[in-house]
Amino acid sequence: MMEHLDNARVVVVNGPRQSGKSELLRMTHRARGQFALAGSTRFLTEPRLSESLAGRARFVDLWPLAQGEIERLDGGDAFVDQMFRGLDALVNTSPPGETRPAIFNRVVRGGFPEAVLTTSHRAQRAFFDDYVVCHT
Repeated sequence: MMEHLDNARVVVVNGPRQSGKSELLRMTHRARGQFALAGSTRFLTEPRLSESLAGRARFVDLWPLAQGEIERLDGGDAFVDQMFRGLDALVNTSPPGETRPAIFNRVVRGGFPEAVLTTSHRAQRAFFDDYVVCHT
């Protein structure tokens, strides 16, 4: 993201709600004449947008944290890739002490910063209950 801010006047940070866009922007330098916009709307697919912003703005997609980021593993990890190979493959290739319940907890915790930072299962569930809005 810093490279985009150094080379473009406008940077748009896209990502789902609560993925850390505002926190990321708080950590960057603030220079006059530069604009950093954040939102959960995919600007390029918004039909009401009269300008495409193509060539005028750089876009950065911010996703929830990867498991390697959460666990602070150098070089990341292949948690999701291993999950698609099956739980047995994941248990056999995980760090020592990584049990099936620990793996289940990683999956349930997900990668949203607020859910990751809390140690209370009740608070994690409340976060996801509030995050998902159902319309009937």
